[in-house]
Amino acid sequence: GRRGLFLKDTAMVIDYLVKGTPLYVSPVDSCYTLKVADALRESAATGNAIALS
Repeated sequence: GRRGLFLKDTAMVIDYLVKGTPLYVSPVDSCYTLKVADALRESAATGNAIALS
């Protein structure tokens, strides 16, 4: 729920401030996430499984 997301976001900000942990994913990870999301969209639209390469 929302409370869990707030706690996760807060922990990420604290880790960034204390440890220097990046707040966001790398561009490569973002690109892969978009690829997966597009495959899910296509699968939902067509009813077919989509293979990722």
